[in-house]
Amino acid sequence: MKKLFFAVLAVSAMTIASCGNKTNANAEGADSLADSSLVDTTALSSETRSTINALTSNLAEMIKNKDQKGLTMALANIAATYKALVNSGKLKDALGYGQVVKDYVTKNMDSIKAFTGNNTAISSLLTGIQNLPTNTATTAEEAKQAVSSSIVDMASSTLQKAAATGATAEAAAAALKNLPTTATDAAAAAVSNAKDAAATKANEEVDAAKSKAADAVNNVANKTNDAVNSAASKAVKGLGL
Repeated sequence: MKKLFFAVLAVSAMTIASCGNKTNANAEGADSLADSSLVDTTALSSETRSTINALTSNLAEMIKNKDQKGLTMALANIAATYKALVNSGKLKDALGYGQVVKDYVTKNMDSIKAFTGNNTAISSLLTGIQNLPTNTATTAEEAKQAVSSSIVDMASSTLQKAAATGATAEAAAAALKNLPTTATDAAAAAVSNAKDAAATKANEEVDAAKSKAADAVNNVANKTNDAVNSAASKAVKGLGL
């Protein structure tokens, strides 16, 4: 009786194991089938890879420094670059790029949320990046629509031009070529942009001051002329002329 009992257990165990293997095999098959619709990221162009390195390095720096303002632009740049690639006619690269940045952001999600709290802009950007289409069936128009104009507006000026809704392929491609290709270049570009912005503001303030001074001089001159004319008029009247 005992031998029969153990024999039944053995058969049951083998049956369960067999079913488990079939289930795993089916699951692996399902995963493979699902993944087969994703682009091969190893086929990305060297320029796109360099862009990814620069953008993710910049993002990592913002996370490290817990810089919410810098993080906002870094995330916006990542999303805008996706649309810029599509605008430039590189849909395949855009889809592969999208998969890489989605994975990178997902891995750093906890670190980002740890110091950004309820920052709605950052939450919106994170959601936008996670929803970037990466399926090979995605059309160029669908890919463009995945990145809203409000997200593009938060990106750097160069990327805003490349990811603009009406940007031509030539304009987008030209703008992408001007993007920094390394983290060092990205930092240098940020400093340069800050200097340019400061210089522009200073020039505007100087022009405003010059205009104000010129207006003051003109007012004094006008008042002087009015006084002279008034005195002359009184003198003439006094002479009875």
